[in-house]
Amino acid sequence: MKILYYDAVRYEEVEKEIKAEKVSLEELLTQSDYISINLPMLPETKGLLKEREFGLMKPSAYIINLARGPIWDEKTLYAVLKEGRIAGAGSDVYEVEPAKKDHPLFQLENFIGTPHMAAHTDEALRRMSLVAEDIIRVLGGKAPLHPVNSVVGTKRL
Repeated sequence: MKILYYDAVRYEEVEKEIKAEKVSLEELLTQSDYISINLPMLPETKGLLKEREFGLMKPSAYIINLARGPIWDEKTLYAVLKEGRIAGAGSDVYEVEPAKKDHPLFQLENFIGTPHMAAHTDEALRRMSLVAEDIIRVLGGKAPLHPVNSVVGTKRL
């Protein structure tokens, strides 16, 4: 599978490792069969996907939002899905959370929604318990056992 990505930052090591190609948002939307949204919620990303952007997608494309609900316009997404302008969508996040049972997107056959719980895996819960253990240690004047290193691109902070 050819992997395209759109981001403000270029990740050259990742590009080499998984043979990904950095492209414009327009290129990504027009060329992709499957789109996964994993952007942070920033002023620049709020409302990033509206009528114009959904209109660039292939009718056979699927889009999944695992980032934040306000990155796409839900009303436009609903119309696009209802009219069959794209094949389908899925989301773990919503403009208003928790999403109500009668949310319009949940009525569509070509939409799959889950409660905002993607991080609730066994591995994630175990790692969260390590953070809690370290908070207790640090508050007690001890060094953490599991310090967190932040990584941006390929440079350690």
